[in-house]
Amino acid sequence: MIIEWYETSKRILHKKTVGGIPVTLKFLNRNPDLKDGDILWQDQHTAIVIEIKPCECIVITPGNMLEAAAVCYEIGNRHLPLFYEANELLIPFESPIHNLLSAVGYSLKIEERKLKSRFKTTVLPHAGNRYR
Repeated sequence: MIIEWYETSKRILHKKTVGGIPVTLKFLNRNPDLKDGDILWQDQHTAIVIEIKPCECIVITPGNMLEAAAVCYEIGNRHLPLFYEANELLIPFESPIHNLLSAVGYSLKIEERKLKSRFKTTVLPHAGNRYR
């Protein structure tokens, strides 16, 4: 079953397999974390396997830790998803962030990639003031 990178965390997902089998996924008590290669169902003749579709990405290879931190800050400050693979930072292509990072002078490439290893944060989104 081919899915987009942003569908890996959807709680309810309606898709069809490459063979045309309709599949509905429901994760009501938790957020899913679907990975490329996850087996959803399998019998002796058939397997339904997750495949993340490649998309156009900005690929950044930081030269050092300071550059990596600065790039991560710029991306995080804009609340954009960030992926990591083989010492490269990947983000889905968006013209404004590409223009900003290019203007600052970072070495960028635009490539078709599978966005698989998303950075996880410990921040609870909109959790309120529970720690007063």
